[in-house]
Amino acid sequence: MKLKEIYTFDKKELTFKKDKKIKRIFILLSIFSVVSFVFNIVMGVEINSSNEMSFSKNELVHIPLTKENIEPSRNKVWIDSTFTDYEKRAAVYLSRPEFTGTPLNAKMMTLCARNTYDSTGTLVPVELALLQAQIETSMGRAGRSPENNPFNVGETSKGTTMWFNSTFEGTQAYFFLIAKNYLRCKTVEELLMNFSNCSGHRYAEEEYEIKVSSEYIRIKNWINRNI
Repeated sequence: MKLKEIYTFDKKELTFKKDKKIKRIFILLSIFSVVSFVFNIVMGVEINSSNEMSFSKNELVHIPLTKENIEPSRNKVWIDSTFTDYEKRAAVYLSRPEFTGTPLNAKMMTLCARNTYDSTGTLVPVELALLQAQIETSMGRAGRSPENNPFNVGETSKGTTMWFNSTFEGTQAYFFLIAKNYLRCKTVEELLMNFSNCSGHRYAEEEYEIKVSSEYIRIKNWINRNI
């Protein structure tokens, strides 16, 4: 119903009179109600939009922004390139005449390194692996069981605690051991200063660091000159 006029009762004259003041107030209240109603609708839409945007941002925060999910193709190129170079560096060093007869080969070492990287996310430097195989068993040619255990994993001064059925098995055990127990908590540089694992146990007897620190740099430089 459309309201045209508002009347009030005059008690003195006992009659109804038009009241423009009350009408104006009533109109203003009506306009305010309409404006409030529209405002609430608009704000409700904005709040919902804001919540949706906030939710989307929260979802994005929990997605790890790694090379894999940003550009998986580029990450694969990086991995392939890294391990292609890994194999080249291992091959050029193992081809030295003084290592003739070694059961180790570049393809096998690269496969072990890649298996370890895929499993742990840690890349065991090829120079470190070559260094330890050279110091421990002369590249798998000397020791208690050098062919199947070229890195002397599980070999102690008190005896052998681990046995392997092949060179690959012993080599893979070494790569996993270094990645999980040593490089998980230390950098290569820290290992060269103190070659102990995350629990404080040493890889070998005292003065091992004297052998590995200088030899690591020498091997790395030799490969860089000859590759």
